Amino acid sequence: MTKRWNSQKSTRPHRLLLRWGFLLLAPTAALTSVRTPLTLAAAGLARQSLHAVFHILELHEASSGGDPTWLKQTVMRTMLKKHKDYLAEFTAWRSLFARHSEDLATLVKSFPGAENLPEEELRRIFMQTPRGLADRHAAGVFEPWTSRWAGLWSNGVPQYHVWDSTRFVHGQWIQAVSLSEYEFVSPERLDESVRRRRADAAINVFTRDHGVTGWVSKYQHGRWEMPHVGYVINDSTLLWIYQRKDPARIFARENRWFVFLETVTISSAPAEYRIYGQSILITDDCYAEAAERDLHRGTYYAVASRR
Repeated sequence: MTKRWNSQKSTRPHRLLLRWGFLLLAPTAALTSVRTPLTLAAAGLARQSLHAVFHILELHEASSGGDPTWLKQTVMRTMLKKHKDYLAEFTAWRSLFARHSEDLATLVKSFPGAENLPEEELRRIFMQTPRGLADRHAAGVFEPWTSRWAGLWSNGVPQYHVWDSTRFVHGQWIQAVSLSEYEFVSPERLDESVRRRRADAAINVFTRDHGVTGWVSKYQHGRWEMPHVGYVINDSTLLWIYQRKDPARIFARENRWFVFLETVTISSAPAEYRIYGQSILITDDCYAEAAERDLHRGTYYAVASRR
């Protein structure tokens, strides 16, 4: 067993309740595929039950020992403040991507590992509001990635990532993440590694009002801030769209974006996490792939046992 995935005391009921939620979710999807008054009523009851499960989760997390230890890290508090200030911008981004949903769906469909994703479903996901995903995913959205991952990036450089347990913090489901080219870094000790430029810091965030969002603060190779908007494709696939920002100009308008598809396969031994992406150009009325495809990819393997 590895050192720690936040308190064992709070993790077990958390995961048990998530399993209940997913058991409720499965019949809901089946019921809504056949739209009769009876099935719609049953689906409505299932959704209400699911909301109750997530409310219990939130109450449990809020009372299970206070804030996570990583919140004491200056780099994490600073990143959370920037993320909060960016919420209105994230909403504007989603509106922009919805206008280009057809082009984005075609792009994602061309990515390795996305060949079997229905293009029409991808378009629908880009058009959907964050609240449209709230019932389906909520607290468990980042759960499949909770582990320590090691592998190689497309430039041949080793990567060591820690995706910590998701915690309910200040009204948000937040997963702390560390990224390093040198060693595994606990999110609880990020300040020291950041000062030595041996790690980057990140958060994955879910709220019902804003959906999946995230932030990466880069330190290992210069200073960059990377606000992210996320889309849940399915229970093992996330799509991220982000921009790389000068820390002094994070609200500056730019047309270059990076699109990444992340998939995880828990059933393999060890579990496998793949990431693939490229840069694109988007304005209000124009979409184009970047002149240089600027492809990036990585394959990582879990090196810690999962609960």
